[in-house]
Amino acid sequence: MGVEAELLLVLGVLAFAVYELIKTRRALRKSREEKPPPKGE
Repeated sequence: MGVEAELLLVLGVLAFAVYELIKTRRALRKSREEKPPPKGE
């Protein structure tokens, strides 16, 4: 159970990270017309 639980946890974290990345990129694309995106991120 330990290995399977860790695998599910890692998959969940990866999926969440990808989702947040896509959301942030969409937000940056929208706000790019108003102001330049912040650098160093």
